[in-house]
Amino acid sequence: MFNWLAVTLLAPYALAHGSSSDKPHHGDILAYELNSQLPSEVTRIDTKQALLYLADKYNVASNLAIGHGEEAKEAIEFIGAHRGLNRANSNKPKMVITIDGVDWSELRNDTSFVVSHGNPLKLAHKLVKNFVHSPEYKKIKLTEEMKLMTKHNNTELYGHFKAFNDKLVTIWKSFTSSQSHSNPANNQGDQIVLKEDMGVLRLINDKFFINEISQLIHLQASAESLESTDVVMLHIHSLLSVGKKTGFDSLTYRISNKVLSNYLNGLSTKFDITLLTTNDQYQHTEAMKKSHKRSLQLREIFAKTDLDGKSGGCFTSEESCKDATNSCSGHGECIKSKVSECWSCGCTPTFNKTSQRTTYWAGGDCSKKDISSQANLLLWTGVALLVMIVGGIQLMYSVGNEPLSGVLDAATMLKKTN
Repeated sequence: MFNWLAVTLLAPYALAHGSSSDKPHHGDILAYELNSQLPSEVTRIDTKQALLYLADKYNVASNLAIGHGEEAKEAIEFIGAHRGLNRANSNKPKMVITIDGVDWSELRNDTSFVVSHGNPLKLAHKLVKNFVHSPEYKKIKLTEEMKLMTKHNNTELYGHFKAFNDKLVTIWKSFTSSQSHSNPANNQGDQIVLKEDMGVLRLINDKFFINEISQLIHLQASAESLESTDVVMLHIHSLLSVGKKTGFDSLTYRISNKVLSNYLNGLSTKFDITLLTTNDQYQHTEAMKKSHKRSLQLREIFAKTDLDGKSGGCFTSEESCKDATNSCSGHGECIKSKVSECWSCGCTPTFNKTSQRTTYWAGGDCSKKDISSQANLLLWTGVALLVMIVGGIQLMYSVGNEPLSGVLDAATMLKKTN
């Protein structure tokens, strides 16, 4: 069993006796503890020591054995040292995020520790098992990528994410609607997306990226409902997906990487965030194979809820329809279809008493003016005018070339012979 007293006693000597790391090797896990005090030197540990450290950090290490000898001593020293570095984040809810497709050793210089030849996703799964085996914690599934480990029911956050799929497209469109964004989680107003990057961001159509950034935005909106003992587990696959499609040296990938990094930096003011990344391309290949099923699910979600699509939006409930469309933009109401069993907006015209004009609305959220009647009137009026002009020209041309009547024609011929 874990010797908690030993951790406390050996904590002051952790960095002095820890083994320092050199440059990260291929296949290592790079761990980043955002908004925490950085160690004086980055320590290299193995997967077992990393699991012990994370389980201790979240108070679910009671079922783990620390081992014996030098290995146990190193683990105790490492845990004790990093406890002190994370003291400022102790009252925040926690996040453990595993990320495919990125080696942030060049993007960031705040590595907390390195895990030799590890798999971030497997390490996270082992940590989840410790939560599940703990009598205090329960696991709540928020999305396919996001799980909540909590000691409470937390019905507020569960309800907040219950209709997330219906709101996904709307959240993304709202995020990309303005020229630049200030970080909602950062009181200093650091920008998530710079103006010069926004054009590229709007062109990103990778469903994994849109889905995962939207989840972070949605989580941030309900961060106040979380307790300091709550732990959110999130797996991010989108950077690998974008990199495979556009190239890992492309502008699209670099901006996607920067947007995610900036958003997580902002969230670290409200969450104690631990990032686990790897540069192992084999692990990335395995992750791509497992992503196919989720890709099909996202394709179906986007097809149903894209307000610009032919379906006009298909929502699972009246409440989610109202939330996603802002109550049909005030120009209609959510109606349940008897055929497809889904809720969508039924647009109604509005009358302006000042201008004495009636405006008709269209679109999946009734936000666009319906000018089809005016367009049809203009089209057919134009067609009628064109027909009249062509007919008039033909009539004038035919008048000059019509044969004269018999009497006039005979007189004309007689005149010519004379």
